[in-house]
Amino acid sequence: MAETCFYLRKGSKESYKDITTRQPIYASCRLAVGQMVYPTGFKVLPKYWDFDKTKIKNVAAVSNKDEINFYLSDLKEFIDR
Repeated sequence: MAETCFYLRKGSKESYKDITTRQPIYASCRLAVGQMVYPTGFKVLPKYWDFDKTKIKNVAAVSNKDEINFYLSDLKEFIDR
């Protein structure tokens, strides 16, 4: 069974304390035989990324957050199937 998660390019919360540029969002899928990394094509400022829930926070500053979170949710469901 696949395990899918989303992350920003550098990965950890601590590495983003001073970054003020939008970072690409990647999908990572771990399988029994290895790992696949897929660029989603979306970018977000690290301060608006929820590292625990691996999605964009519910903030007004990101106007397309619902579109991106819906895409990430659909992508996860597709990969997990």
